[in-house]
Amino acid sequence: MHANPPHQPKLSLQEYLVLFALMAACFVVFCYMDYRYLDIEFLSFTRGDERPQFLQLQKMYEGLLALDVKKFFAFEFYNYGFFYYLLSFLAALPFIITENYPLQIYAPRVLNALFSIANLWILYKIARIYLAPRTSMLILLLLTSMGAFWHLGFAFKPDVFQGFFVLLCAYFLLQDRGMLGQNYTRAWLALGLGIGLAKFQAILFIPMIYAYVFCHTSGALRDIARFYQACKRSIVATFGMFGIWILTNPYLLHPRGFKAWLSMFELNMRSNATNHGAYTQVPLSEKLSQVIELYYFEILVFLALSIAGLYCCIITLQWLISQNPHALDSATQDSMCQPCTQANSTSIEFAPIATGFFISLAYLLLFVNKTWEAYYFSTMALGLTLAIPLTTLCAITWSQIAKIATTSPKLSAKALLKTSKGGGQHTLCHTNCVLSLSSILLALLLGLQILGGSMSGIYTKVFTKYNKPLESIHALDDELMTLLRPVVDSKAVILSEHVDFSFLSLGLKPTQVHQAFGLIDPASFVYAEWASKPHTMPFIPKDFLVIRNTPTRQNPAIQAAPRDENEQKSRETFGALMRGDYPYKLIAQSVHFLVFANTDTAHSNITKPTPKENP
Repeated sequence: MHANPPHQPKLSLQEYLVLFALMAACFVVFCYMDYRYLDIEFLSFTRGDERPQFLQLQKMYEGLLALDVKKFFAFEFYNYGFFYYLLSFLAALPFIITENYPLQIYAPRVLNALFSIANLWILYKIARIYLAPRTSMLILLLLTSMGAFWHLGFAFKPDVFQGFFVLLCAYFLLQDRGMLGQNYTRAWLALGLGIGLAKFQAILFIPMIYAYVFCHTSGALRDIARFYQACKRSIVATFGMFGIWILTNPYLLHPRGFKAWLSMFELNMRSNATNHGAYTQVPLSEKLSQVIELYYFEILVFLALSIAGLYCCIITLQWLISQNPHALDSATQDSMCQPCTQANSTSIEFAPIATGFFISLAYLLLFVNKTWEAYYFSTMALGLTLAIPLTTLCAITWSQIAKIATTSPKLSAKALLKTSKGGGQHTLCHTNCVLSLSSILLALLLGLQILGGSMSGIYTKVFTKYNKPLESIHALDDELMTLLRPVVDSKAVILSEHVDFSFLSLGLKPTQVHQAFGLIDPASFVYAEWASKPHTMPFIPKDFLVIRNTPTRQNPAIQAAPRDENEQKSRETFGALMRGDYPYKLIAQSVHFLVFANTDTAHSNITKPTPKENP
């Protein structure tokens, strides 16, 4: 516990201008790049998950109009915070009311751009606690050199929003400096908001709070009473964070709401284990090369930051072991808690940050069988803060060597590490030499990042505005529309494995075209199957099914053995459709598609007779 905690240095007008100029420039790039692929008919092909997110906002609007609380909260992606959806809904609401589909797609992207540049602001605040303005700006340029910073800033996902709260938590912990006071409370409140408002994945960083508590509860590792004290603080913080999660997601208070969340959580865990249903094992080397090295850090930069974090943890562990739990006098305790050098003090301050970085990284590398770069953003943003102890400790070491080489070999290391007590700025070393060396090292890291990103092609990938040619999807569109145009009514609802077609020309709205993800489930289109299980939402009849016509479906003899019972059931469902076991009739087919019409008149959206087969 430090008797003189630092204060955030007051930013000069010049600093504000430079910082906001960088943030504004990034925001302009985001706004420009986000204004692309705004065609709702082909959004699934061009932007992946954005189509289901778009439909969630439509469902919330329908629930609002009908004053249907269940429908308003039925946004399905329950691992995301309700508040994130609410903000996105409010951003898109004017365009939902006017049915302006392109701007409905665009507005949440711009909101996400604001969350992205908020990460720049909080990262600069962290860096300025320890570094000079020029060096702090280099930390921000390191963040903007990551391909994922741009890639995720273009997406309708809450990962950059979550990253902001994780960095905000780290900022308050560093400001607290072992006092376990108001800033510590603000830290776990910030992380609780990250879990509740942004994404449940933020629970991976709770160990950062625990590490901080045990680091700064004097003698917690050697005295049972103080160990219990640290545990008590950790438990209070844990209950506080989960309380925030529940209060910011009020549907959890209802048994059905919690059951819906639990179902989504179990689905996500299965997805993490099976590579999202592909049942392939992603090797560690692929996660390092296709996620970390491609989207985040060059491998040398990643290793340097990891070594810095490991050094912080080792120094802190040595310091904790050396503490005397029986020093009850306050002056003795303060003396005991002060590390032997300012360099070690910085390592101890960043040890909880390093703990959060390593634990979340270990989980993603060892237990998430995917190469989804979005999962890693908060971890890598937190890891970037380790550039602060890395550069300053290296600079101090180099300056010591240079000083010793030119002066007496008996020069006191303590004298070299004195810091200024004026101006309220907490810096590691006040000499121009150390500041220059810190800037040089960060510039080298930045150069490595830019060189690696240029060679890997990630900048071309994220800054090519129209990076997906649409010729092939338009050919499939023409093929499918030939089948649907003669038979589809404007009141019809379609369940399709392929949703990239010109449904607006058929008089359909986006909400009338439902996407079948992965394995087809009869409960999604057959009323009798749906009614066999309890549901919170009403059954939506599907008037037409569009199924992909693949060689393996047409010739079961060439199919590989099913990987699990769900895949086996999906194959059985397709076979039942073809045999006519369900109330659906095959009315049209082509090289790539099969179209089935609903024959259950009791559960249909259209009143005209069942369409006849195409000749």
